[in-house]
Amino acid sequence: MKLFSIMIALTFSQITMADSFTIIRDNTEYRCESTTPSNPIGSIDCADKAYSGPFTRDEATSLCRGARNVAPADCAIKAYAGPYSKAESIEMCKAQPMLVLRSLSLIEQSSDLKEKVARIKKAINLK
Repeated sequence: MKLFSIMIALTFSQITMADSFTIIRDNTEYRCESTTPSNPIGSIDCADKAYSGPFTRDEATSLCRGARNVAPADCAIKAYAGPYSKAESIEMCKAQPMLVLRSLSLIEQSSDLKEKVARIKKAINLK
């Protein structure tokens, strides 16, 4: 009976703390919780925006899985319109959309940076 009670308690704690987890480091337990509210609608809005743009449904889903807002879609659309392929845009913007958007802004302002990006891509055989 005690085991059953523990299992129920663990189940409910997982349901109520979906965005939190515990890590143990140097014999000290740390509880990590999300500082922002979960927004499942953000990923839907993101996928909708990406899909209404140049990306397929599968690409939009991959890009926006877990997104909290439309930033990954904005980023990928801008990156694809710039010097990057669809696959590159999705991979970069899925991970760090705000950083990529900032980088794209700097590339737009400098023809020297545009040239350097093109040379780097050519050197590592990305097209």
